[in-house]
Amino acid sequence: MLREKELAAAGVDVGPLRQITVVLGRAGGGEWHVPADGSQWRSHCRHAEGLTGSPRALLDTCEQVCRHCSAVVSVEPGQEALWRAAVEVVAADGRVRRLEEQEAGARSWEGYARVLWEAARHRDAGVRGRLEAWTGDPSVGAGARQTLQAWSAVVERSEAVLAGWRAAAPAARSATSVSGACDVVSADGEVQREGLQLAAAVLKTRWAEPFEAWTAIRRAWSGVRDQGGQQDAARTAAMRAVEAAWGGARVRDVAALPEPALVAGARFTSPAQWADAEFEHRWQQYVLDCCDKLEEALQAAPGDGGDGRQLMLMTGWPLTRQRDAELAYLAQ
Repeated sequence: MLREKELAAAGVDVGPLRQITVVLGRAGGGEWHVPADGSQWRSHCRHAEGLTGSPRALLDTCEQVCRHCSAVVSVEPGQEALWRAAVEVVAADGRVRRLEEQEAGARSWEGYARVLWEAARHRDAGVRGRLEAWTGDPSVGAGARQTLQAWSAVVERSEAVLAGWRAAAPAARSATSVSGACDVVSADGEVQREGLQLAAAVLKTRWAEPFEAWTAIRRAWSGVRDQGGQQDAARTAAMRAVEAAWGGARVRDVAALPEPALVAGARFTSPAQWADAEFEHRWQQYVLDCCDKLEEALQAAPGDGGDGRQLMLMTGWPLTRQRDAELAYLAQ
């Protein structure tokens, strides 16, 4: 689907595209159809039988062609190449424009991996090959050359956006240190076990998925530290991440709370009130303890010594899944 406004914004000349015509017909003011005689109409659309058609500019009618007939719309090969390339230019321009309009600020490698996966560079060879085959054609050559220029400009802008994103993202060594600190704390499994024990106390049903507090803490803490944020900001982010799930939670299984109790029960009017206060104190302390362990591991991370080489086996690409966040810097 192409629109003149989007083509103009992407720098594509609509003149050559407007020369692409197809024979269409319609009854009254409904959708356009590709006319077919009695022996052919069953192949695509029952409304096409017996229609009288006339040449129409595809650019003006493409949004109004019925979905059954759109599959049999046929144009000359050079015109098809020009049209499909224009679609690519408009789509790439839209993606780049959205990125260009984002506010300046810190960028994450996780975000970069997603942006890179959608970048125009991956379509460059295909678009160029499609257009270059027709640049010398007397009919569509001028349009192919102009569209090729528009595509090159979009690719250049896309690469500039990627470069800006890389410049605003944290240094790779910083990202590896933060990721390594998280791995060190996770290694013995104690933080996960403690978090799941707390989750069991507020689990609404036995079939419900427990909230993985450690995962939330790790993601929030590393997100701040990756961007060069200080430990107080990272701790606050982790606290907010857990509070979003456990803030004001009611205890449903008192027996699941760790022992011994940390909150004195004398000032509470009911066991349930005490249990809720005990849980709140426990999860807040849990967040602080996790952050302290992460900070200790980060401080103990290797500095700039050694040759800096590390061998990794990547089991999935692109690194755009949530679980890939700490390795997304490899996308650069």
